[in-house]
Formats: sequence, C-alpha cells, structure tokens
Amino acid sequence: MFASKAANVREVLMRITRVAATGLALAAITLAGTASASAEPTSSPAPGPVTITLSPEQVTFFCERVTKAEKRATKLTERINGGPDVKGSTEWLKARAQKERDAGRDTSAKLLEERAQRRAGLSGARREAKVAGTPMFLPPVNC
Repeated sequence: MFASKAANVREVLMRITRVAATGLALAAITLAGTASASAEPTSSPAPGPVTITLSPEQVTFFCERVTKAEKRATKLTERINGGPDVKGSTEWLKARAQKERDAGRDTSAKLLEERAQRRAGLSGARREAKVAGTPMFLPPVNC
C-alpha cells in the first residue's frame, strides 16, 4: 500500500508538470504570434527634418533647464580641473593615490589613479564639446 501511494504521488506530480509545461508552451506561442503581428510596420514617416512647435511656456521651461545644466557642467569642469586642494579634482585624486602608495597600499593607490584618469577623460570630453560649440549632452538651443 505504501509503494502504491508513492507511485500515485509521482504520477500526480508528472501530470502537474506536463500541464504546466503545456501551458507555458501555449503562452509562449501566443505571445510570439502577438509580437510578430505587432512588429509589422504601419506606415513610415516621410524622411527629412521635422518641425516641432513649442508653446512659450515650454520654451521658457526648457531654457531654464538648459541654463541649470550648463551651470552644473561648468561647476563640474572647474572641480575636475582644480588643484590638489579641491576635493574631487584629478590632482586631488593623484595626491591621495600617492599618499596610499607611500603608506604601502598599492591596490587602493592604483584604483585612485584609474579614477583620476577617468575623471580627466570627462574633462576632455567636456572641452571637446565646448570647442564644437554645442553644450555637452544637450541639443543646440538659442535661449
């Protein structure tokens, strides 16, 4: 009697597994059919420039955001290019790395030097964007 109960439990578990697998397969097929049907292109817009009209309130809001972003970017650039006494600058990170190396902590010194190199790269990207005449990360806007 005990062996037949175990066999019964096994059969029930196998049935549940089969039903679940069948349900998952059916759901996957249904979703795949829906995805392929929705992936069909409707109509492509005409190529060329698109004119977007903004209300005066939207322009004012956008210009305020651009101004704030430019101020933040300028402050960030000044901090990155600061001397060893400016916390967060590349020189400050290099000085910290030298202190770590002098204390015998080469691993943390190496990490600080790598961070300083990445931070100097950010400043270079910002400088290149300024030379190009466009604010970094923002489209050209006349505010």
